[in-house]
Amino acid sequence: MYLYLNGDLVPEEEARIPATDHGFLFGAGLFETFRTFNGNPILLDRHIARLLSGCSDLRIEIPHTFLIQNDRFREITRQLLDANGWRDAVFRYTVSAGESSPGLPSAPYTRPTELLVPRALPRDRQDPISLHLLKTRRNSPEFHPRPKSTSYLNSLFAHFELRERPTEPGDEGILLTPQGNVSEGITSNLFILRENGIETPSTRHDPLPGVTRQAIIELADR
Repeated sequence: MYLYLNGDLVPEEEARIPATDHGFLFGAGLFETFRTFNGNPILLDRHIARLLSGCSDLRIEIPHTFLIQNDRFREITRQLLDANGWRDAVFRYTVSAGESSPGLPSAPYTRPTELLVPRALPRDRQDPISLHLLKTRRNSPEFHPRPKSTSYLNSLFAHFELRERPTEPGDEGILLTPQGNVSEGITSNLFILRENGIETPSTRHDPLPGVTRQAIIELADR
């Protein structure tokens, strides 16, 4: 598989990230996940805006060569699709703090790492997905609103709990806040369909303010 790392398309087995990258040492990084339809990234501008906001909060200074600072994002996405022989795919775009001294930083990060990784689309599941109420609680975010951070342990522990139950591929776990309010799924926002409309947990209950979540809210309002 080919991916994009710091300006180059490279085979997965040749990709290297420095051991002193603070994304690895401290979880200082952010990511966005999106898919393409007919080769076109969906809601890309919104994903970029959210990631740029998070980078500002994390004191990560984005070079002008990064895809989110120029108009090459869609071009590189198409190149990756062609290189991997796919018409469409799911993409994860990650910006980590990059190389820095082993201790906590004394200044903003100026050498971040940029990574765009595609993966094949999951198979459509025809039968309904089962939801499982988990004992794992959704923790409070590092800052508000909740960032889409590479510090992912809360979701990993929820995933481990879900997989210890009898489940089918694609089933999802539901996380409550410590106060018992519905927050979100492990990797998804939640909507409840009622006779008079739809409902989704408030950001007061610490779900990720998802890009698709907001698009659905706007469509429902119209």
